[in-house]
Amino acid sequence: MESSDRPCTVYGLAQANKAILPRDAGGPWGQRIDVSVSGSDAWGLVVSAYQTRRNNQSDWNRYSLVGFCVDCLDKTAPSTQFVR
Repeated sequence: MESSDRPCTVYGLAQANKAILPRDAGGPWGQRIDVSVSGSDAWGLVVSAYQTRRNNQSDWNRYSLVGFCVDCLDKTAPSTQFVR
């Protein structure tokens, strides 16, 4: 299956790439951190979490969540993404 057949997967990978970019010029790259999803519908959600530290310790770190629903793998519309 080509990547164009799974747009939500490609979109999720692109958002994860954005999540690890340094926040500051010359700053540290984001690191994947532990995340878990629970509940009766947890089987249908894939989530990754990232932390990007800052050069200045008084600045807030950036935390990013990237997720997509497993059910959307067979659909053409991308799922909801959250990256902050």
